[in-house]
Amino acid sequence: MNAIFDKVSSNIYDTFADIDARKGLRLLVIVCGYIVFRTIAQRELTKKQLKQQNEIREKELLEKRQDKLVDDPLNDAVTSSFGFGKKTRKRVQHQQKILEERLEARLEEMKKYQGNNNDDDDIADLLVE
Repeated sequence: MNAIFDKVSSNIYDTFADIDARKGLRLLVIVCGYIVFRTIAQRELTKKQLKQQNEIREKELLEKRQDKLVDDPLNDAVTSSFGFGKKTRKRVQHQQKILEERLEARLEEMKKYQGNNNDDDDIADLLVE
């Protein structure tokens, strides 16, 4: 174990003992350049990732907004009633017919009911004065 340590320490010493000022300066420039380049590259990659995440979030929000705006496609009266096209006019006319029919039916029911209440001829013989 001691022999291995001696070899490693002597190899490290020999490596650095052979360095003159020019080689040391060159090594320093390379290491500093690597550090600067790495920080710039990391910053740019982080910006790119954030931009992609923001785009994904914006797409998701847009899809959610569109889902909220789009009603049930099976309900034609609600989805396509906007506008003044031929289809809309026909739909409005159809709705008006249905409404008029229901009003007429309701009025007939009320007349029958009111007619029965005001008609005392059926029970006139049973009334005591």
